[in-house]
Amino acid sequence: MLQPISDRPLRTIYDPPSLLNDLETLAAKVAVNIRQSLQLEDILRTSVAEVREVLGADRAVIYKFNPDRSGEVIVENVIEPWKSILWEEINDVCFEHSWHLPFTKGLAVATDDVDEFHAEPCYLRLLKYLQIRANIVAPIMQDDYLWGLFIVHQCSDRREWTVEEVRLLQQLGIQLGIALQQAELYKQVKEQNQELELANERLAIVLTREKDLSDLKSNFLSLTAHEFRTPMTTIRSSAEILESFHCSPEEKTLLFKQIHHAVDYMVKMLDDIRFMSRRPEEQLRLDGKSLNMIRLIDQICESLRSSLGCQHECHYQINNVPETLLLDEKLTRQILENLLSNAMKYSLAKNPIQIHLDCQGDEGLWLEICDRGMGIPEPEQSHVYETFYRAKNVAGMKGTGLGLSIVKRCVDLCGGTIDLESKVNEGTTVRVYLPFIEPES
Repeated sequence: MLQPISDRPLRTIYDPPSLLNDLETLAAKVAVNIRQSLQLEDILRTSVAEVREVLGADRAVIYKFNPDRSGEVIVENVIEPWKSILWEEINDVCFEHSWHLPFTKGLAVATDDVDEFHAEPCYLRLLKYLQIRANIVAPIMQDDYLWGLFIVHQCSDRREWTVEEVRLLQQLGIQLGIALQQAELYKQVKEQNQELELANERLAIVLTREKDLSDLKSNFLSLTAHEFRTPMTTIRSSAEILESFHCSPEEKTLLFKQIHHAVDYMVKMLDDIRFMSRRPEEQLRLDGKSLNMIRLIDQICESLRSSLGCQHECHYQINNVPETLLLDEKLTRQILENLLSNAMKYSLAKNPIQIHLDCQGDEGLWLEICDRGMGIPEPEQSHVYETFYRAKNVAGMKGTGLGLSIVKRCVDLCGGTIDLESKVNEGTTVRVYLPFIEPES
């Protein structure tokens, strides 16, 4: 009859001192492994292998229960010629519902010979199928829940298990229950740490965003005090002349033109600042339109010559460019206006602007704008895309430090790339790649 070890009839058992020493050593070793390791799989696998070897058994397994009381073998150590039952699902429907009660109380059960074990025929057939002749079964408890079983099989013949062997497996089952609790606590701590890391990352993003906004506000105030002063002075002086003096029609036209240019300059600065203050996710989706690039560049250059008061010529080099290209008009215009404005502002009037357009295949446009102006010092080239950054060699010249940062933002929104080469007093070349927008179905 199947009985817990504590309730079995007493019999004279002789345990050789060497075996007792081995069992005590094994129990201590497993306890140390559990204290030192947080890897549950390694603990289970090592415990099963060492128990089978020390007891000289044919098979040792860890059996884990499912919520419906079925289960499967999740760890196994077996010798030949006995078959492996790893990952085999076992659903024992033969026992009564109370079969698990000894295990829930922490008791181990030993069977010396299944042929002498009076049980339901279907259960005996299951044992025969699993090639079990004798076994020890010890519970693995997770808190008050029967998580699984630690089982040792003797497959070759019957075996009279000693009290120390059964108590060893019972003790190891308790130790593995501790390992389960330890692994669960480690899992919870790990999940909490991951949540904390995510929260810290989100907080860092928020703080970075707040810092960027603070820097943007500070720079905007500085820019307002400096860059708005000149156009405001122009507007005020022109208005005072118109109010206080008699002006000819030609003089009035010139003064009104100066006022319009000053207003346009301030509006452009405000539009640039508003554009850069938006988060990338706040930008509108790309709106593909058929653009005639030559016509668009000519229009922008003409407008810039008028507003900047310069006469730079633009020399084109065009390769495989169709009449129209499907690009976002607003972003493309922003890119061209800022690159061409920089090229004209920082070049001598006699030096032309080189514009190269190239379409290799039907994937996108390569745009290159090259000037022979004052250039950018090499140590400062890594900062040119930063908001409000201006190189030291343009100090005192009109500008906001937003041009290239706006170009970079627009190129990124288009999914393109940008590259810059520059040498002081030799000029600057900016290469931009803009992929075409897929037409909507």
